[in-house]
Amino acid sequence: MAVALLFAVGACASPVPAPEHQGIPGTRVSLIVPDGFAVSDRFPGLVSEDAVSAIMVSEIPGPVEKVRAGMTGEALAARGMQLLRSEEVTVDGRDGLLVHARQASAAGVDLRRWIVVFGAADGSVMIAASTPRAFEDRLGATLQGTLISAKWNPAEILDPYAGLGFTLAEAGSLKISDRLPSMISFTRGGHRGALAPDEPLLLAGSSFAPLAATDLEGFARRRLDDVAELEEQEVLSERALTLGGLPAYELVVAARDRRTGASMKVYQALVVDGDRFFLVQGLVAAENAEEFIPQFREIAHSFRRTP
Repeated sequence: MAVALLFAVGACASPVPAPEHQGIPGTRVSLIVPDGFAVSDRFPGLVSEDAVSAIMVSEIPGPVEKVRAGMTGEALAARGMQLLRSEEVTVDGRDGLLVHARQASAAGVDLRRWIVVFGAADGSVMIAASTPRAFEDRLGATLQGTLISAKWNPAEILDPYAGLGFTLAEAGSLKISDRLPSMISFTRGGHRGALAPDEPLLLAGSSFAPLAATDLEGFARRRLDDVAELEEQEVLSERALTLGGLPAYELVVAARDRRTGASMKVYQALVVDGDRFFLVQGLVAAENAEEFIPQFREIAHSFRRTP
C-alpha cells in the first residue's frame, strides 16, 4: 500500500514540459501558439482557424518609452480605438505595458483588442491581439497570455524577407532600411529613422487579404489614389509588363505633397499572383527623380515570388 502511494505521488510530481515558443517569420519574436491558432502566411503573427481572431507582431526601431507614450487614450482614439485601461506587465524579463481597448472593424464588427509594448532604448516590440467582442469571454485570457508569453532576441540576425512571399534586390544607393509588419523599406544607404523631405523612400509589401484584380490597370491606379499624402496626380508613363513571371502594371506619376505642396515623383509596380497582390512604391522629390526613379524600377524588376 505504501509503495503504491509513493508511486502515485511520484507520478503526480513529474515535471510538465514547458510550452514551446515558435518564431514569428520576419521578426525576432517568438510566441506560444495557442490551440486553434497557427502562424500566418500573410502577416507577421498568428491567426485563428476561423480567420476572425489574430495576433500581429511588430518590431519598431525606436526607444520603448516613445512607443509607450503613444498608448494614451487620445493617441489611440486617433487610430479608431477606445482605451479601456492599461496595466504594467513583465514580458521576457522586461517591463511592459498591456493596453486593453475596443475598436469597430471596417465591417462594423465590435472588436476587443489587447496591445503589449516592451523593449529597450534602441528598439521596441508591439504585439496586438484582436477578436470579436462576442468571443472575448472564450479567448480573452488566452490572447493576453499569448502576448505576455513573448520572447525577443534583438541580437538575432533577421531575414528581412521572411514571411513576405517575395524578394527584391538592392540597387544603386538604395539599401534595405527596415522590416515592417507586412512590408520592407529601402532608403539611401539604408538610413533608418526620419528622412529629409527630398530623400527617396521605397516600400514593398503584400496584401493582407485575398483580392482578385481582373482590371490590372484600374486596380493599380486605385492603389495610387489611396496614397492620402499626395494630390494633383498626373500619370507620366504606364505599361503592363511581367515581373518574376507574373502579370504586373507599372506607373510613374507626378504629384504634389498635400501637406507641404512640394513637387514629388512616384514610381509604382503592382504584381498579381492569383488572388494576392504585391506592391512596390517609391516616392522622391521631383528634383531627385532622375537619379532615383531608375533605382526604384531596378528594385521592382528584381521581384521574385517565394513560398
